[in-house]
Amino acid sequence: MATKANKTKDRIVIILLVLTIGCLLWTFCRYFIVQQYYLSKDARYAITTLITLGTAGRGATVDYEFSIQSKTYSGWASGNPNRQKHYFVKFYPKNPEYNELTFREATEADIQNMPPDGYKKLPHRLIKSFYKNKNELNSQTVHTKHSN
Repeated sequence: MATKANKTKDRIVIILLVLTIGCLLWTFCRYFIVQQYYLSKDARYAITTLITLGTAGRGATVDYEFSIQSKTYSGWASGNPNRQKHYFVKFYPKNPEYNELTFREATEADIQNMPPDGYKKLPHRLIKSFYKNKNELNSQTVHTKHSN
């Protein structure tokens, strides 16, 4: 027969389990579903100001930063770009926390002419020589974080 103390412990464990699952679902929804919704709704393009490479689990990761109207935002993606180059970042203008690295190289002219609130459209086409194959282009996963 279960005592009152055991029933209380069981309830606490169930509540903690439900909260943990809820947090995991919220994280998934926010970064993978909500972000894609906003980026498909309205987007602008900025240029990376800093790229660092690292590893997370099974492969290479890219940490990047970009600035919009004197605020710095960051994110990370899977891939292995050239750290010496600058790439376009697609972001949601009302909340640049929602962003993704496009892996499209920016030229020096793009950097010098970038509007303070970002480009409305990319100024040129994708440079395909960066990708070894089409599957690599389609397999880029992106996550974001905000700083400043």
